[in-house]
Amino acid sequence: MGVNSKGFSYIHELFSVHGITFPTNLRMLELGNMILGKRGLINTLIAEQGVIKNKYDRTAKAYFESRGFKHISVDINGEYGALSLDLRVPFPKEFYNKFDVVTNFGTIEHVIDNQYQVFKNIHDAAKIGALMIHQLPFNSFGHGYWSYSESFFEVMAAYSGYKILDVRITWLRYNQPAGYKRLIFVGLVKMQQKDFITKDKWQEPVIDKLGYNQCRKEQYDNWIEDNKKGR
Repeated sequence: MGVNSKGFSYIHELFSVHGITFPTNLRMLELGNMILGKRGLINTLIAEQGVIKNKYDRTAKAYFESRGFKHISVDINGEYGALSLDLRVPFPKEFYNKFDVVTNFGTIEHVIDNQYQVFKNIHDAAKIGALMIHQLPFNSFGHGYWSYSESFFEVMAAYSGYKILDVRITWLRYNQPAGYKRLIFVGLVKMQQKDFITKDKWQEPVIDKLGYNQCRKEQYDNWIEDNKKGR
């Protein structure tokens, strides 16, 4: 997984709006183990931190640590310095109310089930005043298992005590399938120590504002069956 130039610029734009300056000693949680792209602002800011020698140096983890963040990344594969955690189950208690920034750039749409727990984990990990930043597929994207809308975040924010700092839709060129696709960028701030939206309220009206990509589920099911057969 990777952070593209638009996403990288968006992170820094929200840092500025939220009053984060560098160097910083804030705690940052990254969902996924992101590799940085090779365009635009990414190259400019990476160059300021030193010479990039290999792929590991291009991880978001390495970059944000160079900016002073106390950074933890979580990914079920446990690669590139990430903790091996499953986002579908509750985070360890030591994660609760710990992080000043939580980023999710192209990770959670690949979590096939229990989106409720995924977002609850983000909520539980964020401190009061924490900045939560998302880059996700917009409605009918066709990438991953889920797509997301403005109304989804509006409802979740209203129930969970978040301030919506920014929401925008943008276009990005994808190679598979070829063509331009729309992404949604969202910046949220946890304004109070409030319980996450309950499961009954999540079912209605929140979950109906999530788009489920049935074609991707079928691909996943086929992949599971192929592995069972040893193909």
